[in-house]
Amino acid sequence: MIRARTASNEPLKAAQEEIDESWQRDLEALLAKGVDQGRFAPMDVPGRASELLALLDGLSTRVVLGQRGADRARALRQARSAAALLIPAP
Repeated sequence: MIRARTASNEPLKAAQEEIDESWQRDLEALLAKGVDQGRFAPMDVPGRASELLALLDGLSTRVVLGQRGADRARALRQARSAAALLIPAP
């Protein structure tokens, strides 16, 4: 798996960090907007975005690797289910 190699490969590590930071910012912006609009209850936006990023990263890795029982439709269902638990309603 590529992630396991990033610690010793500086260019790969930098590229992965750039991707993760971009996703983190996007998720934070979406969550903050939802809180501001009253769609979500107040929360630790950066912390929750980090949790969602880890969830999505794990699910997408399983789909990309073609692991048994991991397909796009199932990953989307799992992501929606987990997000419903992680994102507090107002």
